[in-house]
Amino acid sequence: MKTPYKNLYSALRWNRLITMGTTFLALLSCGAAALLVHTIYKDAMGSAFVLGAKGRVLPLDRIALEDIGAVEAKSHLDLFHRYFYGLDPATYDTKLEKALWLGDGTVDEVYRQKKMDGTYNRLLQFALIQQIVSVRPELLEDGKTSRAFKCTTVFDLRRGGSIERYELVSRGRLLAVDRKFPENPHGLLITDYFEESLRKIVLPKTTPYGNR
Repeated sequence: MKTPYKNLYSALRWNRLITMGTTFLALLSCGAAALLVHTIYKDAMGSAFVLGAKGRVLPLDRIALEDIGAVEAKSHLDLFHRYFYGLDPATYDTKLEKALWLGDGTVDEVYRQKKMDGTYNRLLQFALIQQIVSVRPELLEDGKTSRAFKCTTVFDLRRGGSIERYELVSRGRLLAVDRKFPENPHGLLITDYFEESLRKIVLPKTTPYGNR
């Protein structure tokens, strides 16, 4: 009895179909894995997670990076205004140097104008102290490359037992740059900076027994 002869081309065609099917399934698996990795990466880049007291990750406490960016921007503005306006004769030059790292040439122009007006000479001559009371930064419209801000700084000008309080309103823009620690830890630069207004705040009169 003769063994039936199997067509060689049919066998090759069948093997080809098996190979193509296996390849397709492999590509489909790779695509699904890549999509999963991309989704996880996008979710991780779009949020931050907080560690609990026992070191556990708390996904319910995650904070959007956009919110973290706003917090960093306000921290940058707070740091700058405390350096630039919270001055005393002993440390004013060090603070001003740190403040100038946080802004561009427009900040330097304000500094140079104050220097020409004798602001820092009076600080030394009369032993004045500018003590920051509060810094209230506000982030305004968000541009393509920078973001506008307005900052209200209240400080006391102290000379001995005499105290005068002032409110300064400043404006400018924030530009993202490379971080440079410790000079510029937030990776932001103040541009288009100017002092919009300065007004004196009348403090309530006090007596040895308190306000009356």
